[in-house]
Amino acid sequence: MGKTGTATRDKLVAVAGDLFQRQGYTGTGLNQILAEGELPRGSLYFHFPGGKEAIGVAAIAAGRDQVMDLLTMAGAEAVSLPDFLQRCAAGFSWLLQHSNYTKGCPVTAIALEMADKSEAIRLASQQAFTAWQQALADRFIGFGLAQSEAGRFATVALASFEGALTLSRTLRSTAPLQLTCDALITLSNNS
Repeated sequence: MGKTGTATRDKLVAVAGDLFQRQGYTGTGLNQILAEGELPRGSLYFHFPGGKEAIGVAAIAAGRDQVMDLLTMAGAEAVSLPDFLQRCAAGFSWLLQHSNYTKGCPVTAIALEMADKSEAIRLASQQAFTAWQQALADRFIGFGLAQSEAGRFATVALASFEGALTLSRTLRSTAPLQLTCDALITLSNNS
């Protein structure tokens, strides 16, 4: 696939991912994706012969990578586990505020709506959450948590941040993210 083909595919995924986050998977039609992206109809079926489900899987993968980039950046700059958690919360807060609270987690919206209806979407969501959990656990180990504790704490941190993103988006405030971060720091100090 050439540069133009890759750019078209990437644009389809980005537009779809944005719409899925803002208005849900079922609330987003293929025609709307094409119109918002100013793309010809043939490009959709050329890049995604599996239709909307295939686009959903690709949007989840792109969202997985977006959050992995955030975690990687936070981890590279952090000097301690509390600093890492603060940087994660700050990154998520920026994403919420930058979207005027129209977006939260790039995977959760699709997963909640479609995981019981599409095995492909459920598996893509599972892969994203598993990748984030492992990235968190690896970072926690790097900051001195025992391997047995790091995996459990990663699950708690991921679940906590996911819930905080939902609350923050709904309340249109980053306060739940900061409160969650503070609680995770306290919990990590007791580990």
